Amino acid sequence: MVAFLVAIVTNYVTAEPPGWAENTVVVWSVFGALAVVSLGLFFWERRLAAGAPDGGVRPVPLGRVAAGGIR
Repeated sequence: MVAFLVAIVTNYVTAEPPGWAENTVVVWSVFGALAVVSLGLFFWERRLAAGAPDGGVRPVPLGRVAAGGIR
């Protein structure tokens, strides 16, 4: 079923491409922008996953904060 739907969409897109898709400068610009954004998000995620910048202090559970403060 999925292969059938992909075939229909692929046939539709190749039969009548949008106007901007025929301009190679626009297509490669969009591709390049997506590649740069993807790399930026990749390195940002790695930085966030590297650990806490404050020496590894664990966050306080929200329940303890709501119950009356940090102990």
